[in-house]
Amino acid sequence: MQAQVLEEIRIAADLFSKIAQGDCSTASCFNNAVAAMHHICSRISAAEQEGCDRESIRLASETTRIAHARSPFVERLQICARSSTKLGLLLRN
Repeated sequence: MQAQVLEEIRIAADLFSKIAQGDCSTASCFNNAVAAMHHICSRISAAEQEGCDRESIRLASETTRIAHARSPFVERLQICARSSTKLGLLLRN
């Protein structure tokens, strides 16, 4: 079951990454990106419930982390890991 939920994170992260490559200045793209991010958070919660370790979750969400790192602000957050929240887990190096 852990392998399945980690694969779901990878699929969701890849979808987010593809959306983020588009022109997210439109409401439609922005809404799709937000929905994709919420789905990733949902899958991370499922992975935590299944007992997946933090590093496995981080690796599964790597494409999302790369997409977020295009923002200088988020890149600084990734370098300065401080939070144990789901968002912090995604941003953490």
